[in-house]
Amino acid sequence: MARDVTVTIAGTRELAAVLKSIPEKEAAKAIRKGTRAGVKVIARLAARRAPRKTGALARSIKVRAMKRRRHRFGSVVVAGNKTFTGDTF
Repeated sequence: MARDVTVTIAGTRELAAVLKSIPEKEAAKAIRKGTRAGVKVIARLAARRAPRKTGALARSIKVRAMKRRRHRFGSVVVAGNKTFTGDTF
C-alpha cells in the first residue's frame, strides 16, 4: 500500500535568485538534469522494493522524460509497457 511522503526543500529563495540570473534555456537544462538524477534514485529504490516472483515489474521500471509543455518539464518513473492506455481503459 502506498504511503504519503513529505519532502522539504531548503534554500528555494536563493535557488530562485540564482536561476533568474541564468538564461532561461540553461536554467531549464540544469533543472532537467537535476530532476532526472533525483528520479533515478527513486527508480532504483522502486525496483529494489518490487516483488520478485518473476522480476518483470522490477525490470520494467524506467526513467522517462515528461511530455514538455510551456513551463512544465522534468522526469518521471514509469513501470510496465503501456499495455493499458488509450480510449478503452
